[in-house]
Amino acid sequence: MHFSNRKNDIIRDELNEVKMIDEALKIAMSALVNVLRELLANMEEEQYAIMAQNAPAFQVIMNSREPLLNSMQAFRGTMVQEINKLKDLHPEHADLESDQERLKNLARLAGADNIELLTLRDQILALSEQMEKQNTYNKLLLGNQQNESETENYSHQYKPRLAARVKPQKSSILPKQILQTIERTAEEN
Repeated sequence: MHFSNRKNDIIRDELNEVKMIDEALKIAMSALVNVLRELLANMEEEQYAIMAQNAPAFQVIMNSREPLLNSMQAFRGTMVQEINKLKDLHPEHADLESDQERLKNLARLAGADNIELLTLRDQILALSEQMEKQNTYNKLLLGNQQNESETENYSHQYKPRLAARVKPQKSSILPKQILQTIERTAEEN
């Protein structure tokens, strides 16, 4: 009788732990989805500023990106931490080594019936793919602006192209780790 109660307590504790992890994961992933949407919108604004050759708007956009990137990193870190907790509860899934593999195989860790988590996962992957495409397009536009500005001679009537007037900041592109994650996702699909 005493053994049975102890076993029930252990099972109940494990279920409570899974529920807490599940809830923390939902909160982190939901916040990450919101930040990724804001980042994508920011990147689209960057595209329009490049196309309009609006250097002041470009600088404002780049300056507003830094806090978004910091938020993204924080929520992503929390998400990865919670997914790792789920993985620790499921030693049979030790083969999921990278953060990206764990995210893509969340159904194996959280259960295929956890629709909310799986929907958030799909949104994160889709937004990451869109951001990668937008980042590539913006870099292409900025590169074309740079090439055009190098071949032109300016008179007093000409304004230099955006790329010649704007010094890109380190925050003008996504952090290398995020881009690598995004690129791996695109390659795997």
